[in-house]
Amino acid sequence: MVKEIANANQIYISIISELEFKSFAKISLNDINLFDDFGSMISVLDLNAADNQLKSNIIEIRKTHKLKLADEIIAAAALVNDAILFTADKGFRNVKGLKLKLLST
Repeated sequence: MVKEIANANQIYISIISELEFKSFAKISLNDINLFDDFGSMISVLDLNAADNQLKSNIIEIRKTHKLKLADEIIAAAALVNDAILFTADKGFRNVKGLKLKLLST
């Protein structure tokens, strides 16, 4: 994973992932500060009501996969941005066209 990140032109995180991380019940202020420092070095993929391709992808994934809505949004954002999704969640494996890098936990 370090090699892929080092060679990346751009690194993104979904707004969904940011919200999930920061709303974790036992997160410390230090962890939030570290995340914010990290966030200043990357781009956050927002939900944009005008992004019809993103909305279409979310709808299609929602109709064809058994993922949580948040995961469907993350997958659709990766597809629209032609990004590699780094995750430990094997539920993403069946999303057609998704560039996936499964991490071991």
